[in-house]
Amino acid sequence: MAFVDSSKGPWAIYIADATGARRYVARGQSPSWSPDGQWIAFEVGGDIAAVRPDGSDRLLADIGSPREAHWRRDDGAVLLGSRCIDLVSDRDFVLDLKVLTNYASDSRVARAESLADYSRRWYAGGQPEQFWVDLSESLEDARTIASIFDLGGEDLAWAWVTFSEFDGYEFVAAELRELAVAPARRRRGVGGEVLRFVEETARARGATVLRSEVGVDNEASLRMHARCGLLPAGITFEKHLTLDRQEMERDWRYASVASLRDLAGAVEDPGGPG
Repeated sequence: MAFVDSSKGPWAIYIADATGARRYVARGQSPSWSPDGQWIAFEVGGDIAAVRPDGSDRLLADIGSPREAHWRRDDGAVLLGSRCIDLVSDRDFVLDLKVLTNYASDSRVARAESLADYSRRWYAGGQPEQFWVDLSESLEDARTIASIFDLGGEDLAWAWVTFSEFDGYEFVAAELRELAVAPARRRRGVGGEVLRFVEETARARGATVLRSEVGVDNEASLRMHARCGLLPAGITFEKHLTLDRQEMERDWRYASVASLRDLAGAVEDPGGPG
């Protein structure tokens, strides 16, 4: 058990064992344990820090309170802070990630062009502006999740979730519209931790089901969803009418019973990148 005592001076955090013996950890208050019990987050001098239970390996995190800490589950050693999106200062960060996720989940036909060409075309069109309007308007619903995740002030990821009800049905859907991790921080468990945060927050805001959509070729995202317990619930079919059969067979992978089994199998064998 971690507790705070100020009887001998400034606020300090102590740990007590089953016998009642206590050990000093650090100066601070509002302690909060990591899920694996290997770290304690706490408040000190207006900052949020984390230490090992023996007081070693001190970390700082740019978050609002110890209980807002989102601990990465791969090694339990990193605090991810979260904050609500700022529609002005976060615009470039979000749009740059948006075009990357669009490209990764688009069809093979669309991805026949380079990412650079795809990005130029996306920015030159009206899609960024319309996307930003949709995001801004969604914030009128207090349940909407539009969060930036950071580590020590470095933005790592973002997520956007909207909510909807259906007349005649007693459930509320949380629609995961966007979840993206900065390229340099991928395959380190950040995406999975953000998705778990989304699930917990959506449940707290009244959602009874969480939905997400991802391209059939975005294997890293498919496996991340499977590891977090999201199951395939449908599939979108598409046929490009301007391509001949040979082009389609060469450039396009049609969904098949086998590929659907492979995707479902990812739930039972959740290995691969995250």
